[in-house]
Amino acid sequence: MATVYIPTLLRHLTDGIDQIQISGQNIGQVIDGLDSRYPGFKKRLIDGDEIHAEIAVIIDQEVVDRDLLEVVHQDSDVHFVPSVSGGSAKNQESFRVNPLT
Repeated sequence: MATVYIPTLLRHLTDGIDQIQISGQNIGQVIDGLDSRYPGFKKRLIDGDEIHAEIAVIIDQEVVDRDLLEVVHQDSDVHFVPSVSGGSAKNQESFRVNPLT
């Protein structure tokens, strides 16, 4: 199962739990799993058929598209973090983050 790190602003939904093991083959299934355990996640993360523009999704230390079909592996680390803007669009392809630092 993937490890989902819960952002501080959403921990009230999990009674303060900061990491959750969730199964799913894509980010949409992971969000569905979160929402079935902790109602309210889906409406805070999804806008129509994609992730809210204000939310960045990081899978295994790579910022990914807001596509709900983005692949998640059984050993993936998944983070939902507030998006930041700015910088050069040409540098976005190589943008990597470590949200734990």
